[in-house]
Amino acid sequence: MTVPLDQIQPYDRNPRQQPNRAYALIKASIEARGFRGVLPITRRPGETHYRIAEGGNTTLVILKALHQAGDPRFSTVPCRFEPWVSETETLIAHLVENDARDDLAFIDKAQALREARHLLEAELGTALSQRALANALTKRGYRLDHSAIARMDYTLDVLLPVIPQALRAGLGMPQVRRLRRLHNAAKSLWRAHGSAHEKRFERLFAEALARTDQPEWDFEQTQREVEAVLAYHLGRDERFIRTELNAGRSRHEPPQREVVATASVSGAVDAAGTAAGTRGALPSRIPTPASSDRRDAPDEDEMNEPTETPDALKASPSQGDGSATTPRSPLTGPVDPKSIGTRDSGGRRHRAEVAISEGLLEQHAAPTDLKSLRARAWVLATRLAERHGMGSLIKPLSGEGYGYLVTDVLTANRESEKGAQTALRDATLWWHLVACCEGSS
Repeated sequence: MTVPLDQIQPYDRNPRQQPNRAYALIKASIEARGFRGVLPITRRPGETHYRIAEGGNTTLVILKALHQAGDPRFSTVPCRFEPWVSETETLIAHLVENDARDDLAFIDKAQALREARHLLEAELGTALSQRALANALTKRGYRLDHSAIARMDYTLDVLLPVIPQALRAGLGMPQVRRLRRLHNAAKSLWRAHGSAHEKRFERLFAEALARTDQPEWDFEQTQREVEAVLAYHLGRDERFIRTELNAGRSRHEPPQREVVATASVSGAVDAAGTAAGTRGALPSRIPTPASSDRRDAPDEDEMNEPTETPDALKASPSQGDGSATTPRSPLTGPVDPKSIGTRDSGGRRHRAEVAISEGLLEQHAAPTDLKSLRARAWVLATRLAERHGMGSLIKPLSGEGYGYLVTDVLTANRESEKGAQTALRDATLWWHLVACCEGSS
C-alpha cells in the first residue's frame, strides 16, 4: 500500500534515543537512489495517523527531512500495514528489529527493556523477576538471557546516575561487565577489611565513578579513582588495594585454554625437583588459573551478593590460648585445610579452594602468634601459586616451617606455549616457594 508521508509518525516509544551513527550514510543513499524499501506501519487504537511498527524510524525522519527540503519523490511512500496488537508487542518488535541490526546503544536498549518490563507487569498484573522477564520476552519472540537483563538493570540503577555522559557516548556491555566486576571486587574488599558501612561504600564508589564521567571514558582511570578511595578509607597502601582488586576481578574473567608444557626449562625443573627431594612422574599438562580450575565459578552477573554479615567475612581473632586463626571465606565461612586440593562428587574443587584462588580470603587484623602466621603464609602461598597455574602443588602443613609444603616439582616443558620469559618466571616462583616452605613431601 502507498501512504502519504504526512500521515506517518515515528513510534513514540522508539528505543533509539541516541543519534543514529549511520544517519548521514542512510540519508545520502536515499537521496541518491531514492527509497526502495517498504515502511512497516501500524495504527494505535484511537489514533487517525499511522506509526512505524517495527524499526524504520530513522528512515522515516530522513524521508520527512528530504520531503521538507523540496524533494517531490517522497510525498508518498510504499508501506506494509501490520494490525495493532498491544503496546508491549510493538515495543518488543522495535527491540527485536534493532537487535537484528546490532546498532542500538546499550543504554538505549536498557531503557527500552525497562519500559517493556513495566508494560508487561501492567499487562500481567504481577511483578517480574529477571528470569520471569526473560521467559515472558522469549514467548513474545525476543530471546534475552536473564544475566543480560541483570547487567541492564545494573546499568540503569547504578551507573546511569553517575556516568551518564559515558553511557550516552557509547559505553557498552563489555565495559559494563568490567565495571561490575570492579564494583563487586571493591565491595568484597571493603567487607573483608572490617567496614560494616555498606551505604557509605556505595556512596564513595558512586562518587569515584562520577569523577571519571566523560564521553572518552577510561576504565583504568576509574579503577585508579576507586583504588585511591579504598586505600584512604581502609588505611591500606594503593599497591595492595590494586593487587586485591585485580584478584577479585579475575575470578570472572573468560576461561583460558589449557596450556601444554614444553621442553626448554626441563633442566631447571628437574634440578628443582631433585633439590626439593621430590619423586614421582611429572604430569604432562598444567591448567592455567582461569581454565579448568574455574569451572565452578559462576558468572559475575549471575552470582548473588554475599549475604553474610561483615563479621562473617572476617577472620576469627586469635584466642587467648594461642590457637591459630582460622581463615574464612565469604562463600564458605571457616576453611578446612584438609579440603584444599580435593574435589567434590562432581569433580570440581571445593568452595574453600575456589575462594583462595579467587582472592576472597583475607584476615581482618594482622596475626601475631606463630600458628596464625603459618596459616597466613599458607593462604598467601596458595593464592600466589594459583595465579600462576600451580596451586595444586601447595598443601597446608600444621605446626612446622612456614605452614605449607610444595608437594611436587613444576611440570617441565612450558616454554613453547608460554614463552621463555614466562616459563623462567614460573620456575623462579616455584624455587622461591620451595625455599620458603623449608621442605616438601
